Amino acid sequence: MVWILGLKPANSGVSSLPSMGGGGSGGGSSHGAGSESSSNSVITTAVMADLPVLSNMVTRLFESSSSLSETSVAQLIDALCKLSEESMELATTNREPSLFAVAKLLETALANLSRVDSVWRPITAHLLIVCAHPHLRMRQWGCEALTFLVRQSLQHRFAPPLGQNSRVQLLLLSPLGELCATPYPDVRQKQLDTVLHVLHSSGESLNQGWPLVLTMVGSIERNHSDVLIRAAFQCLQLVFTDFLPVIPYRCYPQCVECAAKFGSQETELNVSLTSVGLLWNLSDYFFQNVKTLQRHQEGEQGQQIFPDFPGCKNIPSFDKLWMCLYYKLKDLCLDPRPAVRKSSGQTLFSTIAAHGSVLE
Repeated sequence: MVWILGLKPANSGVSSLPSMGGGGSGGGSSHGAGSESSSNSVITTAVMADLPVLSNMVTRLFESSSSLSETSVAQLIDALCKLSEESMELATTNREPSLFAVAKLLETALANLSRVDSVWRPITAHLLIVCAHPHLRMRQWGCEALTFLVRQSLQHRFAPPLGQNSRVQLLLLSPLGELCATPYPDVRQKQLDTVLHVLHSSGESLNQGWPLVLTMVGSIERNHSDVLIRAAFQCLQLVFTDFLPVIPYRCYPQCVECAAKFGSQETELNVSLTSVGLLWNLSDYFFQNVKTLQRHQEGEQGQQIFPDFPGCKNIPSFDKLWMCLYYKLKDLCLDPRPAVRKSSGQTLFSTIAAHGSVLE
């Protein structure tokens, strides 16, 4: 008989030990492959007392992977991914899955952030597959592991720092962005919670990561619940309140697009009305920082960051920024809801009256 340890990632990123079961040499789930036999489920007090010690020993083993060669680490990751795939197959039959491999992939990644280029993609690629698994518990722990890994990696002291290393910054944020393709609301909720955490903890140093962050915030669909929409909108409000001065100039059209998308969603009327208010705040920010924004846009000449405006040829780049804002407000003036139409119309005319003088 062999004993199967059931380990799962905890909120601290260190494995916890929920269960231990008896089974045959063929292995099994976290509750033991021989769960059909009640005699194989008996856990003695003596064995239970040793479980924390065994868990700590296993954890230290994987944490020491930082001293292995890159080839050995790659083989370790590959073995853990194969072990996790076996657990995922068991979970498809509604059997309780083992989360050992997910927990150890997380620990291996955290221990090897100093060589993030070699370990990041294979580990996060597998965790993304786990996040899309139909078994709720398997999916939740895959998502917990992935989002915890992203949060911790953004706090890691890389050389050069992430604020000066756009390539690594995008590498770390990309798996979080890929969760947008996951259809499960619980995964999307966890994604948005993580985006909010990232904004609070690392918003000042995001620079090249802003397009991806705004894409995640703005990835709302008609079928999304009011809970998801409010969570995403909370992120957008934080962006507009605290981070407009640090957002690259090329991202301002995306800010306008994102706010307008929340304005047009029909699930939460209050979110739509508040979004119109955000567009007014954005116009006010543009007006008060004309010279600064014009200097920034001069540094990005030649980049296609604005859509084409029919009937408006050869207009200055800064005027195109205002046109993005006016066009979105115009679209919201045609919203089927009277309250949104009224608010958008008032905001559009007030914006033109108050700030139209800056247009060339």
